[in-house]
Amino acid sequence: MRLSRLALIGFALFIFAHNHQVMAQPTKEPVYKGKPLSAWVAAIKDKDGKYDYRVIHTLGEMGPDASSAVPALIEALDHESGRFSAICALGEIGPEAKAAIPKLMECYLVICNELGSYKVGFTLEMIGEPGIPHLTKYLHSKDARQRRLAMSVLGQIGEPATPILMDALKDVDPDVRQMAVLAMGHIKQAPKEAMELLIEALKDKEKETREYAARLLKAIGKEAKAAVRPLRLALKDDEASVRVAAAVALASIDSDLEPLIEALHDKAARVNATLELVDLKAKDAVPALFKFLYDPEGAHLAASALTNMGNTGVTALAVALRDPNCPSLAHIAKELGYMHSDAAPAVTALIEALNADDHAIREAAARALGNIGPLAKSSVLFLVDVIDDIELEVSREAVEALGKIGPNAKEAVPALIKVLDSPDGLLVRNAIEALGAIGPNANAAVGPLLKALPVHGDGSAHTIAEALGQIGGKVEQPLLDALTDEKPGIRMAAAHAIGLMGGGDTAAQTLLIAALSDKDPEVRRVTALAIGNTHVGSKDMVNALGEALKDSNSKVRACAAFGIGQIGVSAKGTADQLITTLNDADFEARCAAAYALGRMGPEVPESVGSLIKALEDERSDVRQVAAWALGQVGLTAKMAVAPLTKSLWDEDSDVRMCAARALGMMAPESKVAAKELADALKDSNDGVRVAAARALPQLGPDAKPAVPALITMWMDKNRKFKLERWNLRQTGVVGTPSEWSWPEMKSPTSFILEEKDPEHAQANIRYAAATALQAIDPEAARRAGVK
Repeated sequence: MRLSRLALIGFALFIFAHNHQVMAQPTKEPVYKGKPLSAWVAAIKDKDGKYDYRVIHTLGEMGPDASSAVPALIEALDHESGRFSAICALGEIGPEAKAAIPKLMECYLVICNELGSYKVGFTLEMIGEPGIPHLTKYLHSKDARQRRLAMSVLGQIGEPATPILMDALKDVDPDVRQMAVLAMGHIKQAPKEAMELLIEALKDKEKETREYAARLLKAIGKEAKAAVRPLRLALKDDEASVRVAAAVALASIDSDLEPLIEALHDKAARVNATLELVDLKAKDAVPALFKFLYDPEGAHLAASALTNMGNTGVTALAVALRDPNCPSLAHIAKELGYMHSDAAPAVTALIEALNADDHAIREAAARALGNIGPLAKSSVLFLVDVIDDIELEVSREAVEALGKIGPNAKEAVPALIKVLDSPDGLLVRNAIEALGAIGPNANAAVGPLLKALPVHGDGSAHTIAEALGQIGGKVEQPLLDALTDEKPGIRMAAAHAIGLMGGGDTAAQTLLIAALSDKDPEVRRVTALAIGNTHVGSKDMVNALGEALKDSNSKVRACAAFGIGQIGVSAKGTADQLITTLNDADFEARCAAAYALGRMGPEVPESVGSLIKALEDERSDVRQVAAWALGQVGLTAKMAVAPLTKSLWDEDSDVRMCAARALGMMAPESKVAAKELADALKDSNDGVRVAAARALPQLGPDAKPAVPALITMWMDKNRKFKLERWNLRQTGVVGTPSEWSWPEMKSPTSFILEEKDPEHAQANIRYAAATALQAIDPEAARRAGVK
């Protein structure tokens, strides 16, 4: 018996020791971008003691995994160099950052700019429900700003905070009651239990409280029948906003639009009432709004409202437009123009308005017909008649409208050709653009346009070139002659037009090649782009562009490289010259060279080493295009997997995004980057997250470790707060042209983003995550609710 007791005691001691040992085992430290969390926290300050926003940004990217960094981030809130980035990072960490709430509330009083205050509010909101007890303490703060912030965040947190807000509705402090009503306005569905308190709030002395009480009753909807009588009493409130809110609530609760329509006669409430009717798409209000078209004080508002009432509203506006006694005809025509093709039912009325005595009405009608576009083709001959209007502005609008109607306006071509002789430069330009928009149907205008080229000189040369390109057809001799004109603007126009027309025959191509040696660098630059636009890979044209890569002018070199890229694989003979250009002193030339090599793809494997080197370029746009180009080369560039993996940590989000895409295109060789791509799912930039999610399925079974992160990404239904890059950098089109300037080389960076993923700026994060989950682990996708 004693032995068995000893055995039992020994077994118990063994279990205790084992459990103690298990409990004593340290939790595995999170690792991100190759460094443990402790290393990131240790690097939070630079050698000068200032906070490094890039490190804080990385901690934010780690999200809840960086929860042990919260004390360090709280400390950063006391310092100017770290405050803003720390606020953002705490928001990304979320509920685990609740200990930061007191310090965040202090920061709110210190921050003087609107953006910083906004970020504090969103961070508190992302901390969410765990922060409710902390926020409740601030509802009676001595500082009104803290009271408002706490109440607003509680409202944004929503349903979990409802009991606190309900109590606040009964608070003895009127300021707290008012803020509680305002905060409850953020809750999509106000609780029915709050109805009595909200009815009582309709009598509050503060107008904002009364207004929001009415709006919350509207949110309760049909179940708020008990509020109908108090709301009808509120229709007599001294404040217009309260009267309108009560009327809107009655429309929702009692299906009674009459009070809202009646509010149109209330001058103080008219604007708000109209806007509410528009929101409700209340077609029953059309007759009342129609009457206000005859009221000088309400006509503009009524016309705007009717444009939002569908065909019923358009019909009402068309009827009024045909009535010469209506005092707001010009405004009605303008409003119809804002509707574009939706105003097509009013075309007949707008045609009649072209004959109005008031030139403002004629001008607005012509503009509206142009905005309606091809659906207004029945107005073409009437617009042609208006070209000779005594008012120049009307003529300009008529000509522009014909261009917007496009190919359907071919009957207007003779009249538009006559306009080319007008002394008014803007009218001529409108006519040239209109002829171009009509396209091949305006073939009869080619001769007159060529004739106009030397007449109008540099001023309209570019516009004529664009029009000739749109009209197309054979490259005529006068256009070839223009390539040697004494005016550089005309030579540029000729080159640009020939490029848009496909390059023409051998004679035309020979002259284009000669233009690459023009004494004017702008002519050479435009010619290089023109040759690229032809997409013709003839040996002579490609060789000429290859030689232009040595031009003394950097813009010419860049455009020559870009032109080669436009031609693509047919120009692969220039690969060695492009590789040399990757070391050009000009970043635009390097960028364009990388783009051209990418367009040649697997056909130029010799470019891989130089493109890998370009991933280290000092310019982010060069690094971005180099990453994209390596992806285009594909499996042939497998030696680039490690450098591209490193680029997933680049400071520029577009570089990271292109690196993720490229790794996906190199699968299965890129499977070694699975962990880093999984980390990229937490990136602060949505485009990077989507690119990583799309790349992972290409890795096959090796992508399984990314499933938890993909599920988190899928479950992120209402992500309201995203970290942005805090280092400002120049992006967009290289050499953005002014309104009438010559065509510039489009930045390869913007070109590849549009080419590969037009919607990257508004990437659908959840869709990308769902698709990846279904491909990698269908069962996990099913459990996560992916359909």
